[in-house]
Amino acid sequence: MHDLIRKFPAHASAKDGRNELVIGEVIRAMARLGHPSILFRIREDRQVLSFRAATHPTITTLHVFIERVAGSTVLTTAMFGNRVSLHVVAEQRLRLDNPAELLRAARIQCGPAWQQGEVRVAQEQSSTMASIRIHLESDPFAQSASNAAGRLAETMASAIETLSNALDAHAAEHAAEHAAEHAAAHATEQSTPEDAGA
Repeated sequence: MHDLIRKFPAHASAKDGRNELVIGEVIRAMARLGHPSILFRIREDRQVLSFRAATHPTITTLHVFIERVAGSTVLTTAMFGNRVSLHVVAEQRLRLDNPAELLRAARIQCGPAWQQGEVRVAQEQSSTMASIRIHLESDPFAQSASNAAGRLAETMASAIETLSNALDAHAAEHAAEHAAEHAAAHATEQSTPEDAGA
């Protein structure tokens, strides 16, 4: 894992020891949960890690955006501490197995995000995205990496479960709306011949 971290581009934020610890521990925590890493995007302002949700029945991909809540100067560190923000996104790809489903996906309008507590759910044409933000202190990773890693795995597992529940609730609500629209359209079709005969 340390060899993998060394391959990251030498941007200023990636050079920060605490950020490297958090990146490595997120990778290790997700591996413990059975989600292998598939993509890394390292930038100066944030790091993006993507994982295949191999052990989850409905979530396809998990993305973790790692951002420093405050800057790395002495003043901002004194004010805010070494806080790190994890923006966790669960992606649920739509199963498009036939032309009718492809056509329905093409007609999906990407409207405003759906909210359930701290979770935001956004519908796209080929996937549904649920996201939640977690704030961590990076100091425990430097002081006792093993204990912090165990807590991080529990935190990530809880976040993934929360995102999964929100996706299920969103899907149920969307299915109910679709059924209501279908019933209304069917009722309109049934009433049309009578109206025409009158």
